[in-house]
Amino acid sequence: MTKSKEFQGRLERIARADAPVMIIGDSGVRLEKIARQIHSLSTFADGPFVYWNCRATKLPNPWLKPLETRCAGLFAQACNGTLYLHDVQQLAAEERRQLYAILEANRYWSPEDRDWRPVSFRLVSSCRSDPAQSFPADLFYRLAEFVIRDDGPGNGLGAGIS
Repeated sequence: MTKSKEFQGRLERIARADAPVMIIGDSGVRLEKIARQIHSLSTFADGPFVYWNCRATKLPNPWLKPLETRCAGLFAQACNGTLYLHDVQQLAAEERRQLYAILEANRYWSPEDRDWRPVSFRLVSSCRSDPAQSFPADLFYRLAEFVIRDDGPGNGLGAGIS
């Protein structure tokens, strides 16, 4: 079996598991393609794929109360789909704490409903370096029940991603 077929088979198994996935690699475009492929192979494939670039976000913390409508909007957009956090290692410490609290409680505050709503999306995230060194262990577990390392097109691992 070629490395690309092994990689594709692993993606299919991970996608069916509906657990959080962390993708590690250098190319943002390749990481997003892998995330989209996981989404399309998962039970959430009929739902939306919501992309959030944690590096490019120059707004104040999107998880905290001053912007809770934006936060709720992000989670509501991803409802029954996939939330993809690109360059998740760029989140500030307070953002990481808030994200962990939401994932731990499995719910978020919805200002529109004035009530708590359950988190109902597949979480896929990516980063460029070893996340185990960048995140506290409890948050790393919430983000990365599965880890996919993409070393680029030269090793054959990503050949099945288009």
